[in-house]
Amino acid sequence: MTKGPVAAGLGKAEELSEAGDYEAALQELDRQLNEHPMEPAVHTARGWALENLGPKGLPEARDAYRRALQLDPSALWAKEGLSNVYRRMGDADAANQLAREVIEEGTLRCDKEIDLLELVGWCQLRLGEYASAVATLRRALELDGRWTAVRFDLALALMCAGDRGRAFLEY
Repeated sequence: MTKGPVAAGLGKAEELSEAGDYEAALQELDRQLNEHPMEPAVHTARGWALENLGPKGLPEARDAYRRALQLDPSALWAKEGLSNVYRRMGDADAANQLAREVIEEGTLRCDKEIDLLELVGWCQLRLGEYASAVATLRRALELDGRWTAVRFDLALALMCAGDRGRAFLEY
């Protein structure tokens, strides 16, 4: 877990990203990178902000996620982000391979790192494993029913699985 000034800087960047101000988040993250160039969490957060700038940010997002994984091969948030970027760049094979890795690794770690349930469920959804995604995301919500992003993903998984009524209720 990231602590100290890096965590404070990441908190500010995450707030900016959540507000949709990705350019300002990038400015904060670039400042963080100048001070902490070897911090995988900063590279991952930078990848997320770049990814959300749209197609123009995808090559840099890919590079940021790759750098995070070079620094910490166990950084599943970076691996899942890289999977999303590859999918958006048209490399479904690479995206699917990374998604499978996130599912395998995340499943082993999610008892101690419950936030990984979100990643595992999302990757299952992306691979078309709808029943597994529904089960994983429901488990996450049993642990924390206020998890808005997971509830949204659950609704999407239910919709893809053909359970429109339940999907509507989750939305």
